[in-house]
Order: sequence, then C-alpha cells, then structure tokens
Amino acid sequence: MSLHDVFLLPADPQLSPDAATNARLRDRLAHEPLAARLLHHDHVQFFDCGEGFESVACPRCHAEIALEWWGETMDRDHDGAGFALAPHAMPCCGHGAALNHLVYRIKQGFGRFAITYPDPGGQPDPHLLADLAGILGCRLIVVHRHL
Repeated sequence: MSLHDVFLLPADPQLSPDAATNARLRDRLAHEPLAARLLHHDHVQFFDCGEGFESVACPRCHAEIALEWWGETMDRDHDGAGFALAPHAMPCCGHGAALNHLVYRIKQGFGRFAITYPDPGGQPDPHLLADLAGILGCRLIVVHRHL
C-alpha cells in the first residue's frame, strides 16, 4: 500500500456486499488503471485521513469538539473488534450523535467494507464514483489518507 491512499466507503457503515455485488464491483474496477482492492471486515472499522486530521465538530450546533473527548468516546465506542456507532451526548449541546455522524474536517469514515487504491492525486473520477455507488446502492464517502 502506498503512503497516500483513497478509501471509498459506503455511507451505510454496516453495508457488506454479497458475492454477486463484489463480482460486479471487480468487473467495474477492472476497467480502471487503479490497483484497487476490496476490503471486508466483520466489524465496523475507522478509516482515518492520517496526517491530514484537523478537527471534529458537532453535527447539530457545529461547535468544535475537543480531541480529548473525541478520543475517549472512540475508546468507549470500540469493543475490541469494531465500533458500535452508538449515539453519544455531544459535550457542546447534548445532542445524541454516533461517531460516524460527526463532522470531520478532512473527511474520515467508518465501515465494514471499503474500496481502496493508491491515491493518484486529486478527486476520484465522478463517473467511477457514480458507477460504484450504483452497484452498492448507496452514496460513497471518499477518504484520502496521507501517512
């Protein structure tokens, strides 16, 4: 894996494609000059942006959340195998929100499934994103990870 990767995550972090959908994804990706891989996990994982991490904010009031609180909440939400994505009371306004609903400045995401490939620079081809989202039946979250 390169030091710069792209993760394409289903907006639904619980989505795990079946064998037929995996085959359709592989067929579509075979037409791309990308060394794409399909990642499957039994439990929800966190796909971070690496060095680009900036901040996290409340999805309701948009107040910035202290990284100490976020880190402690990440630890509480993780059961040793994956994330529960349970609602947590925001420290700013008390609104209940799961970790995957927080506003990450520099996009990050959660999921049991991801498509990953070395980052060629720039944004993924919108036609490719639309095709893959159509195959999966949901929108995709794009995470650029820089290590």
